[in-house]
Amino acid sequence: MLSQTWRSLLAMAFSVALLAGAAEAETKTVVVGTVGHDFPPAQIAQSILTEAYAQIGYRARFVPYPPLRMI
Repeated sequence: MLSQTWRSLLAMAFSVALLAGAAEAETKTVVVGTVGHDFPPAQIAQSILTEAYAQIGYRARFVPYPPLRMI
């Protein structure tokens, strides 16, 4: 049988793992519309936006749209 100390440690480890998973799932996502994602300036802009949003706790997701829809 497990001692009370081991049970407490196991429960604490499980709680920490559960909270870490929940915190990761709550990462906010910003959807950014793009038009020429193959174009080098667009790639640089995506890199900059990805880093900037990551620093404030967001994840950037880039979705290609037709040019007229972007207006």
